[in-house]
Formats: sequence, C-alpha cells, structure tokens
Amino acid sequence: MDVEKQTTPPLWRQKKLYLLLLVFWGFCLTYFSVGKLNTVTMTVTMSAEKGGLLTLYLPTFKNRFRESKKRSIHYKAGPNSLQLKQLPFSAGQHLRFDPDSQINTVQIHSIRLSKSGQTTTLQGQELADHFVNTTGLKWKSSPEALSLKLTNEDPQIVFGDLPVASLNLSLWFSPVPISILLTLLLYGINRLSPQWSGRSVSLAVITLLLMYWQGALPPGASVYRTLGVSGLAAWAITLSLWSLWENRRPQDRLGFGSSFVVIFSTGVIIVGLMLATLNPESRVKIATVTGEAFVEKQPEGQKAALENSRQALKKSFVRNFPLRKQLLTLNSESKIFGMGFSPTPKVIIGKDDWFFEGYGKRRVEGDVVRSFDNITDYMGRNPFSEAELEAWRVALEERYYWLKEKGSSYIFALAPTKALIYPEKLPDRILEMKQRANRPTRYDQLISYLQEKSVVPVVDLRRALLEEKKRAGETPLFYRTDFHWNYYGSLSAYQAIIDTINTAYPKYSLNNARLDEFTIKKRTDWVHIRFMSMVGLDPMRQRNETYLTFFPNSGSPYEEIHHFGKKGISDYSLPGPERNEEARMSFRTIDNPGGQVGLIFVIGDSFIEKTLGYFSLNAQRVMNYRVVTNFPTEPFTKLGLRPDIVIQEVLNMYLLQRPPSNPPHVQRARTRALTTAAN
Repeated sequence: MDVEKQTTPPLWRQKKLYLLLLVFWGFCLTYFSVGKLNTVTMTVTMSAEKGGLLTLYLPTFKNRFRESKKRSIHYKAGPNSLQLKQLPFSAGQHLRFDPDSQINTVQIHSIRLSKSGQTTTLQGQELADHFVNTTGLKWKSSPEALSLKLTNEDPQIVFGDLPVASLNLSLWFSPVPISILLTLLLYGINRLSPQWSGRSVSLAVITLLLMYWQGALPPGASVYRTLGVSGLAAWAITLSLWSLWENRRPQDRLGFGSSFVVIFSTGVIIVGLMLATLNPESRVKIATVTGEAFVEKQPEGQKAALENSRQALKKSFVRNFPLRKQLLTLNSESKIFGMGFSPTPKVIIGKDDWFFEGYGKRRVEGDVVRSFDNITDYMGRNPFSEAELEAWRVALEERYYWLKEKGSSYIFALAPTKALIYPEKLPDRILEMKQRANRPTRYDQLISYLQEKSVVPVVDLRRALLEEKKRAGETPLFYRTDFHWNYYGSLSAYQAIIDTINTAYPKYSLNNARLDEFTIKKRTDWVHIRFMSMVGLDPMRQRNETYLTFFPNSGSPYEEIHHFGKKGISDYSLPGPERNEEARMSFRTIDNPGGQVGLIFVIGDSFIEKTLGYFSLNAQRVMNYRVVTNFPTEPFTKLGLRPDIVIQEVLNMYLLQRPPSNPPHVQRARTRALTTAAN
C-alpha cells in the first residue's frame, strides 16, 4: 500500500537556512551599527590664561584629518570643563587637538573618555605618553597637568592609542528584533523572486539601505570602500550560503556553481579588505618599489625590491585592518583565559594569572634591538664564559676608578626579574625543567664573581627582595600582570642599596627609610595600559591589578619633599624627564634642600626609577638618567656634574647581551689605579 508523502510548509522546510541567516544578519547589523554605537563622550578639564577656541579634529578611516570632521568649542579664561558628546571614535584612531590659534598658556588637567558604560581618565604625564606629534607649541608634563605654551603657528597636538573601551558584549543582542524582520523579508523575496538575479539585486539593495540607516555610509565615504568591502562581502556570503543550501544533493553536496561562488566570494573579501586598507602613501611606496623590481637587472636587486613591496603591503594591511584591535583582543582573551597560554612568546602565563618574561626582541640602548631568552637563562643553559665574567668586572672597575678620581663614590646593583623572586608562580613545566637542569643563572654567576673578585661595592637585590617577601606575607613585591616590582619592592631595593653604601662608604652614614614611616594605600582597579596592549588585551577590561602608593606619615621627612606628602610616592608623583640640550640627554630631578649629601646620580633602567622618590630623602638633589648597561660620561664631562654618589642598576635580563665597554678615557683610570697600587 502506498503511503502518502507528507508535505512540509516552505518556511519549516528551510528553517535551518533562516536560522543561519538570522545569525549572519545579526552579526552584519552589529558591524554596521558601529557608526552609532562606537561613540565616545569626551570631557576636557582645563584652565587658560585667556579665552580661546578648542578645535577637535575627528579621524577618518585612514587616520586623516579634514575640516569637515571637526568640532569646536569656546573656553573662557580660568578653569573650564568642556564636554563633547557623540564622537565617532574607536581605539587605534588618532585625535587632533588645536587648543587655540593665538598665543596663549593652557593647562589640560584631565581628559575623560566614556564609552559603552566604561570611563577612563588621563592626567598630566599620562596624556603626554599618548603624544604622536606636536607642532606650534611648547609643553611640559607633571602629574597634575599638561602645560602648553601656544604660539600663533597653528598649534596642534595629535594623540594616539587612547585607552578607549571596546564595545560591550551586550550590544550584540540589540539587532536581533531587526534580524527577525529581515529574515521574514528575505523569505518573501525568495517566494516572489525565485531567480538568482532578483535575489542578488534585492540583497544588495537591502544591505546598502541598512548601512545607510545605521550610519555606515557617512558623508564623503568612498563608494569603493562601501560597495567593494561591506556591501559586496555581505552579498557574496549570503549568496554563497543560499547556493549551498539549494544545491544540496546526496550525490553532489557541493555543486560546481556553489563551489565557484564560495571561492570567488572568499577571494573578493580578502583582496577587497586588503586594498581598502591601503592609504595613499602605501600605494605610492608599493608602486615605486614594485616598479623598481621590473627595471632592476640583477636578481638580488629584484628580490630586495619585491621584499620591500611585500613588507609595505603587510605593514599597511596590518595597521589599518577593520576591527583590528577587537580581533586581537578576541585572540588574546581566548588564549589566555580560555586555553591558558600566552598569545605572544614575550610573555609566559603562570599560575593565578601571573605574567612572566618570555623570549623575543626588546629595545636596549637607543635604537638597538636584540633578542632575549629569559627562559633559557632561568634554566641555566646560557652561562657566562670566564672571559665574559672578567669583562664585566673590568668594565665596572673602570667606572669605579674613573669616578673615584673625580671624587664620586660608585656602587653597582643587580636587579632580579620576577621569576627569580616568585618562581612558585611559574608554570609547573618550567619548574620541573629548572629542577632537572639544576644550573646557575647568569645572575648567580655574576653576583658570585663580583663579590669574590671585584673592588666595586655590589648589591644583591634578589637576596634583599626574597627576605622582604617572607615578611610581606600576602602583599606582593611585584605586579601580577607587569614585569616590574611595585613600590613595596622598590622600597626594599632602596633599603638594600643604602645599607651597602653605608657599609662601603661609612663617611656618608645615610638615613634609611623604614616601612612604618608610610601609610600604604591600595587600589585594585589599576592596569598597565602599555603592557596589556602588548599582550593584546583590552586595557579597559583588565582593570584588576593591585597598585600600592606609599604616603609618608605625619612628621616624616618625605612629607616636605616634592609633593609626596599630598600624592604619595608612586609613578604619578615622580617628575617627568626634562631635556638638557647641552648634553642632549633627558634627566629626572628631585630637589630636597634638607638632604644629607649634595647630589646622588642614579642610572639604570625602569626598575631603578621607582626608587627615586625614596632616594630624595638622602640628597639635596637626585638626578636620574635611563640607561641599560652603558655608562654615560656626558653629564660629568659636558655638564660638570660632581655627584657624591653614583648608583648604577642593571636588570638581570640585560646580562644576556654582550658585556659593556667604556670609552678609552674611562678605561685608563683603572690602568692608572692598578699601576699606582703596584708601585
């Protein structure tokens, strides 16, 4: 007996297709909604000597500035709080400020950026850290404000990499009702226009209308970008899905037409996005170097020209790719929080979300970039040779004797990286390899060698930090998500250096700050913006780090130094570096008329900078110059500095490069000293 076949209504027969279209169009509408949802409210708190006009230029897709995309607002003499609402601005874009068109003095106290319910405030030095370019003005930063002296030469400031929050995930649900209506509309088109041409035209028209309605077609937007990228991509993907569904057959799941559409669509999307990201400068450079390849007769020259063209194309594509920061954030978050490993070899994810130094290239002195493998060193598999240890000893002694001839005392401090203080937070696999290897690190080797054979006073900061770690209990000495020690760790380092100075040079008898002289204020919503950006995470979603600020208690000598009494000792209270044109160097300086000695000159990397506030107790002036392993002589020869004490710090990571060397006039000081001693 024949069984009558049941029929299914067309809508239910194609329910999988419409469910797929629902998800797809939800994504498309969210993407097209960026023009409305991706807006920022900016509040500028400032003061001015006289009134003027503040003009803000909003960036184009390619970080250009046009007169048609500017907002202007008048400010008065004295304090002002200016608010600019609904600014279409995304992370990674630049902002141009024209503070006035006349001579004026302006102080920008803060800029507050609010987006998607998240707010961040930048002040003083933080604003200066985001400078991309300045013209027509002179500026000076402090923790309180950014001071600008304007000229009548069109003063401008261009900010880059501002910490703007990403879109909130809740926004993904806003297009759902519209998507349901759109799905029904597509079903109607399918019934009324079964031909491919009718569907194609209809889908393209609907896509453009939605883009226009959502603000994705701003005035002046290029037709190429709109049609060639967004419209064509949406049309091609939808058409491909439709084709795959309707051409499904048991014997031929993927027909020729469907395969062609899929391949063509993928190629159009990739090439279209790539071409759309090119700016005019990149196009000119690529065309120039590619043209050189065709006129170059030598194979080596052709290869080099084509490689330059490839690099230029890659650089432009990577920097300007749509939603680049959001995609990088998604990649990093899925790897770090989902799978538990780092998206970059420069960082290792340890236990309890502690971040440690990995391996990769880092900037050393000036523009010198070298590779560092901290894990290999931690395993003891890259030891010093005897000649390298001796080279370090000789270099430090040359500096010691040269300064001694000038009446200055020299001390050397070796700082440990976080893995040497908190090895228990490292991944188990690294701890197991370390245990099996059972070899000394370069830190171990150099400290032992110098303490045994050198005349230079040496401070083993690792030992001091490990002892303080036992006393500190749950309070960390290093940041969990950053490589540096915090202001608790830097206090311990300072105390160890002062103790060594008093032992090696008893004539100074320097006072040593105590922990009980301070009140520690703790923040748990801090984030190191640059570090998080390097890892690929959105800093605004990672405000969960602990930040310690040391406030001097009433009656403490620190209370009257600089403005530590009001703001405490922290990154935000230290003075910024100031340029000295005579020496062509930048120095940080803290003055304290009640200091015990005249001048302490501190040189080293970013670790020792965190001790400057503590050293201000001991000297009428503390000067700091950032350097890694080199020894700058210009402050002594060109500026005539005669510090009482010179402190040089080196981070153990930088022991992985070649031993330092000194200029000939510094080298001769050791030769003279040894000759005198021999006679």
